[in-house]
Amino acid sequence: MSDYVKMGNGMLFPNNKDGKKVAPIWTGPITIVNKDGSERRGRLAAWTSDKHKNAISIQLSEANAPSQATQGDEIPF
Repeated sequence: MSDYVKMGNGMLFPNNKDGKKVAPIWTGPITIVNKDGSERRGRLAAWTSDKHKNAISIQLSEANAPSQATQGDEIPF
């Protein structure tokens, strides 16, 4: 029996970096299944590191998440 429970799935594809040095090398969609069975969609991004030759850094972002620049800002009405 496994100690892990499948939380979802996703795929990574080569990213067209368009000359951007810090853009991820791979990116793609991920679907996360919540405990109640509902689903959330997000993005995976992955980079290799010059510092850690045998490792990949991974970032998970929630779809439609507010940017850091707008988090906490009040909306004037």
